[in-house]
Amino acid sequence: MGFCYLRPLGSGAGERQQLTCLISDRLYTVGRKRRHCQIKFNHCCVSRRHCQIFLDGDDRKLRLVDGFLFSRASRLEEVRRTFRSESECLGFKVSQNGVYLNGQRLRRGIVADLSEGDEVAFGCGGLGSAPCCKMRCGFVVRSIVRSEKETNLDLYSDGKTFFLNRLEYTGHLTSYHHREVTLKELLHPVESLKQVFIATFTCDVSWFLQCCQIPKHLPVTIACHCTEKCWNSDCHVRSRVPCSNYPNLLLIYPPFPDEIAFGKEHKKKGVACHHPKLFVLQREESVRIIITSANLTAKQWNQITNTVWWQDFPCRDGPDYTSFFGRSDFAAHLAGFIASLVVGVPRQAHWIKELAKYDFARATAHLIASIPGVHSPNNNFSGIDCFVSPATAKCLGFVQASVVGLSHRFNDITKSSGTELRKLASCLGMFQDSSLGLVEVILKRNHNIPADANAISVIVANVDKQADVDCVQLGFLPRDVAKWVSPLLDNSFLELSAFIHPKEALAAALDGKHAKVQCLLCVIEGPNFSKTSRLILPEHLSALCSFIASIQRCLGLWRLQEVCTRSGHSAFGWIYCGSHNFSPAAWGRIVSPF
Repeated sequence: MGFCYLRPLGSGAGERQQLTCLISDRLYTVGRKRRHCQIKFNHCCVSRRHCQIFLDGDDRKLRLVDGFLFSRASRLEEVRRTFRSESECLGFKVSQNGVYLNGQRLRRGIVADLSEGDEVAFGCGGLGSAPCCKMRCGFVVRSIVRSEKETNLDLYSDGKTFFLNRLEYTGHLTSYHHREVTLKELLHPVESLKQVFIATFTCDVSWFLQCCQIPKHLPVTIACHCTEKCWNSDCHVRSRVPCSNYPNLLLIYPPFPDEIAFGKEHKKKGVACHHPKLFVLQREESVRIIITSANLTAKQWNQITNTVWWQDFPCRDGPDYTSFFGRSDFAAHLAGFIASLVVGVPRQAHWIKELAKYDFARATAHLIASIPGVHSPNNNFSGIDCFVSPATAKCLGFVQASVVGLSHRFNDITKSSGTELRKLASCLGMFQDSSLGLVEVILKRNHNIPADANAISVIVANVDKQADVDCVQLGFLPRDVAKWVSPLLDNSFLELSAFIHPKEALAAALDGKHAKVQCLLCVIEGPNFSKTSRLILPEHLSALCSFIASIQRCLGLWRLQEVCTRSGHSAFGWIYCGSHNFSPAAWGRIVSPF
């Protein structure tokens, strides 16, 4: 597996730009028509199909030919043989204005080898060609990345194939099978790894370190299951360093949600388990995502047949947090799942920043997360569109929160709280609610509350009248929510709209005993959202991680249903579940929409 990065001509090496990434064993056509070309240049000197580029996955050479030889449906063996040929290729049409390599025009039918730093220009490459063109058009080969050494060239996956682990007892009795792989081979070469993230149910740390020959300095995070630690509310209990001679190896135990606890006063007991099997192998130029049915133990990898899937993804020119909210379904669910595992350990929030450095747009699979909890289908919130101005920036997602502190404000209707109740009823009665029965409320940052520096008030107001008499404070956002909302609001990364059920709010205020009112947060791009990669500080990463973990998305069986429905029966050929424990404890309990 290899990658090649192309930089457009005319952009300085130090400027921030979007590099073009080419993946090995894929044929790329360069031209003016998007319909026929994978790399488009909108320039008068470029033909409809100008030239073709091919990065050979075997000999790792990048080659270029002027003209159009093959369609993308051509067989790989034929493409590879032709591009390796030293003889002149005949019988095809070349470009009208030519291809120039380092100022010299390529001869017709000759395949040229490209190296790092080579400059390729179209039509304007020669000193005397196309004098009317003022804009140079082409690219520079920035880098050619070989992700495996020569001893590991056969280990390649395009993400469309399942593999099996190679069992120990068959290793010397049968010949090597190209669809069998060992854990050591998947991590090879370990010397180029920057850091590793692993999610597993059970783990044998000593075996893993010895089997894969993990360097002692390599940062490794392993999220695994432990009933006592996962139910513990103390974040210090939910992480530990198991080996003193591996100071950067950390075990974390993701928290279980309170909603599945039962017993008197919710004594943190329930039926739940963290059962995923995921590897994230980060390198300088690529990241490998592995999903398997094997736990991190010698028996699971060496003695029991398990399935393995993986795909490599190239790096970007810089972190792009918008990718977690864009078209790449894979990136959004990967970031959300990892965020849910590390959210209880703030020092591991940097994984969100690391994932933002890679491009998952070419993912060939859908991720289906199995997280303990009570899951419902992803609700359609189109009914609140009437509250959001068309000029508002893009909605990033919805977060289900609550309003707390009502008992302190409305606990005695005979005192001043009685006046507050009447004002609350008056304000709520003025609203025209949506089809979902929701009304919008105002969120206000409070910087003058010593007990909570992140405090956010929830205010019910008649927005048509700005007088104070038309406002009443309902309560506050919970501390755990305000802790991540406040820094992201203060730095203008996000903006929020909040919605409540008016009847529920009034009933809770009248009763005086209910601690919470449901509150739906609509999270919108803030003025600095597009600048997040430049402006975000290390202390903001924990808040960003909590936000991504809190976004409502389909999980468990509802996510499986979403993927099947979206793909359609004709296009969706197979389903794979990485966790072989198909149970409510691992996947969460499902509830039907009400």
